[in-house]
Amino acid sequence: MPDRQIGLGDAYEISPDLEDGFSSGSAGAARAPNFPQAPLKYMPPTKHMTGDIFKGHLIDALFNLTSVMTGQTIHLCGMLTEAIHTPFLGDRVLAIENAHTS
Repeated sequence: MPDRQIGLGDAYEISPDLEDGFSSGSAGAARAPNFPQAPLKYMPPTKHMTGDIFKGHLIDALFNLTSVMTGQTIHLCGMLTEAIHTPFLGDRVLAIENAHTS
């Protein structure tokens, strides 16, 4: 498989309760290794999803913003209930709409 088809993973796992967590997460994404032939696959923050759909949607929006701001070439959509159970179709639609408007 050519290097251009390999996505190297990094995760946005900053706690939403951490002061300046968005700044830290964005800075971490900007410092992530950049391999010219293998794009970085930046993964959404599932570790801190609790089932609070309002907080979860906001966390995913900040993740989307960070992904765009730092020029990630592969973007995975965070889904509201991803860490709790298999996401419902409605959750998937909201995730795509959230990423589309970021």
